[in-house]
Amino acid sequence: MDIVTGVDIGGSHISCAQVDLAKKEIVPDTLCRKAVNSKEQADVVIGQWCECIQESQSKAGVSGTQLGIAIPAPFDYDEGVCLIKNQDKFDLLYNVNIKTQLAERLGIERCDIAMQNDASCFMLGEMIVGAGKDFEYALGVTLGTGLGSASAKGMNIQDASLWNTPFRDSIAEEYISNRWFLNSYFERSGLRFPGVKELAKHAETDSTARDLFIEFGDSLGQFIEIAMEQVNYNPQVIILGGNIAKSNHLFLDATQTYLSNKQIELPIKIAELGELSAIYGAAGLWKNLNFSGNSLPQL
Repeated sequence: MDIVTGVDIGGSHISCAQVDLAKKEIVPDTLCRKAVNSKEQADVVIGQWCECIQESQSKAGVSGTQLGIAIPAPFDYDEGVCLIKNQDKFDLLYNVNIKTQLAERLGIERCDIAMQNDASCFMLGEMIVGAGKDFEYALGVTLGTGLGSASAKGMNIQDASLWNTPFRDSIAEEYISNRWFLNSYFERSGLRFPGVKELAKHAETDSTARDLFIEFGDSLGQFIEIAMEQVNYNPQVIILGGNIAKSNHLFLDATQTYLSNKQIELPIKIAELGELSAIYGAAGLWKNLNFSGNSLPQL
């Protein structure tokens, strides 16, 4: 089968597109993105995923394609069982067999669904055609509803799974995520914002919001310092992805200042492919793809 549906599932959205494995490109006009309330009942969330997948397939005139899915950890990717709990997302999907549910609703076999960590899929796409293409060793960090991380040694991509790394009085994800921003701003101002994107716009005129981004940048620098001690190689570059990374102009200087003060000098690059990196990586679970002479191996 030449056409594979590449799917990127996050805590607040699903993005998918049809990837032509023969032409090694996304089928034009098949990108579909929908907001998802990850706190809804499992049937509702999975139903929203299926609607997006089917809409994308319909745009390409295909159905019943194999799926490559990038989805956050913790997750039993082989069996397809969600193990996420107490992360402010997908609590009602805990212990649900996502592979079985999707297969039944989409009319395909379980064996037609491949799943892998979203950070790993993101990293794979970026290492081949994105921000990491000129580097051999890299550390990827995704900043969004949760905190993702992946290590790259050439085309060998592994989930670094550093989201629950001990950090200050809790774990890293409690300080480096959407909810930290929104909860912290509410505590300091009494105002609620729907997301970090809106808060970033507000930071143009609000010193409280600006200070939060600087504080976040400092926390990110501290996390990167810890992460580099956890992985067993020396990355040549840090690659930042996820929705919060789009507001890097508000926090990246603080991150680089923290690392410089710790004598850690290496480039920090923002992901170049956006949501397409995870979609390419997810689709690549099914077949080696060749982009600009590089091999995209099965994870």
